[in-house]
Amino acid sequence: METILDPDLINRIQRLAAARHRSADTIIGEAIEQYLGREENAEATRGDESQHPSGEPWPKRTPVGGIITPV
Repeated sequence: METILDPDLINRIQRLAAARHRSADTIIGEAIEQYLGREENAEATRGDESQHPSGEPWPKRTPVGGIITPV
């Protein structure tokens, strides 16, 4: 079977798995879950110009591009 991961990446995963007393599969699965969660969240807010990627509203800007800050 051909490995699709870089050997250095495999070594890093194995070291982390050993340090955490977990399997490499568990480490990889958790990493993929976190990545997919971030990407799905970004995709859900993409195209919604009223929503900043941080989840906060975009700051209000003046017609020339300056940011209006509350006094």
